[in-house]
Amino acid sequence: MLRQSTDKAKLQPFFERRRALNAYALGDLDEPHWSRTDWWTWEQDGEIQEVALLYKGFDPPILIALQNNSLDGMQSLISELTNKLPAHVYAHLTPGLREILEPKFDFQDHGEHFVMELKGKPLVSQNGAERLKIENAAEVDALFDESYPGHWFRPDMLEMGPYFGIRNGNGQLVAAGGVHIFSTKYSVAALGNITTLPSHRRRGYGKQVSHTLCNYLVDKVKTIGLNVVSANAAAIKIYRDLGFEPITTYSEFTLTKWGISEQSPGG
Repeated sequence: MLRQSTDKAKLQPFFERRRALNAYALGDLDEPHWSRTDWWTWEQDGEIQEVALLYKGFDPPILIALQNNSLDGMQSLISELTNKLPAHVYAHLTPGLREILEPKFDFQDHGEHFVMELKGKPLVSQNGAERLKIENAAEVDALFDESYPGHWFRPDMLEMGPYFGIRNGNGQLVAAGGVHIFSTKYSVAALGNITTLPSHRRRGYGKQVSHTLCNYLVDKVKTIGLNVVSANAAAIKIYRDLGFEPITTYSEFTLTKWGISEQSPGG
C-alpha cells in the first residue's frame, strides 16, 4: 500500500540497512532538506518495503526511487505515485521503473550512473586545496557556469557542508568541489559538484579536490558516497584510486508529462 510519510522514526531504520545506497535519503532526513522533501512508502503488514522521495529544493524537483528490497515493490510504489508527480521531474530510477512511467512522461536520458561508497580511509592522502566559504559564492557560481553546464550548485551549499577549491598562479579559482549531502546527525555525506575549468583539466585538480574532501569528511561521518556517470572513466579511476567502489547502478532522466513543453533541469 502506498503511503505518504513524515515519520523519521520509521524511515531512518529502513535507510540504515543500506546506508551508502540511501546516502541522499539519510541526509535529507536532516534540515534544511527535510522541509523540502516529500516521502512515499510502499508497505506490507505495516513494514516499509520501498521508499521514494521528491526533493523540492530545485526546479524541477528531484525524484529518487532506488530499489532496496523488491523490484516488484518499487514498481508498485511508482505505479501508484505516477499521478501525484509534478509535470517536470528530474529522476534517479532503478532499472525496471522507466517502463512504469513512460505512458505518462516523455524521457530525456542522462545516462547510467554508479552509486559508489568509500570503503575505509582514503587510500591516497593529498591536501592543499583551500576551504571555500559563502564569501566565495560569486566566483564559485561563475566557475560552475563555465565548466559544468546544467549544474546543481546553489550558493547556500557553501554553508551546508564543506567545499574546497584550487587557484592558479593568478589567483583565479580553476577547480572546486563539495557535497550534495552532509549530516553529522545521520553520519553521512555525498560528494558532488566536482569540476575543473576546461582550460585547466588533466592537471590532477579534480583528484586533489576529491582527496581533500574525503580527508576532511572521513573522521566526521560513517558513510561517504557519490554518484557518477558510469561512462566517465576518468572520474571513476580517481574515485577507485581513493578507495570508492560501485555498489549499484541506476539511470537519470528528465521527465516531462505528455502534452507539456519540456523544461531542462535547473540548479
